[in-house]
Amino acid sequence: MIDLGRCRWQIIATLEMGIMMLAHGMALGWLSAMYLYLSSDNTPLDEKLTVYQASWTGSLIAIGGLFGNVSIGIPLYYLGRKPIMYFLAFPNAIHWILIYFGTNVIYLYVARFFAGVSGGCVLSVFPVFISEIADSNIRGALTSTIVCATSTGILLGYILGYFLDYKVLPCKRHFFC
Repeated sequence: MIDLGRCRWQIIATLEMGIMMLAHGMALGWLSAMYLYLSSDNTPLDEKLTVYQASWTGSLIAIGGLFGNVSIGIPLYYLGRKPIMYFLAFPNAIHWILIYFGTNVIYLYVARFFAGVSGGCVLSVFPVFISEIADSNIRGALTSTIVCATSTGILLGYILGYFLDYKVLPCKRHFFC
């Protein structure tokens, strides 16, 4: 039986850090909903997004994730888990800013790379953070918030990307998350 009074702060800290995973999930789901719009005649970009460009736009989040995952180890050791988690909001914010102000596909490439860096780093830092703060009887449940928050974010990215305008989603994300 879990004593919620004793574990309250551990749960709150995990849910706060889960916001980053939610944001990463939204970045993952965003392109699926926006591809048809970006490849149409009324795209906000200078030219229509081709299938080749869309495949790179989708792939660069994984390349950024690999870079972020590999490069975070040493800063994680020397700076600590919590400061790194706070810092990782910046690459995610850069992602949405570049999408909002971007006028060509290069902006999308850079934006998706930054989203991948943020997500890759968070996927490395989050389990370490939870293992340090959580009691052993709730550690597994708290670690599952990584997958739950990411999946919820992907779903939100699909839904909000479908129903909201291209320029609205980057702004909404920062006001609600």
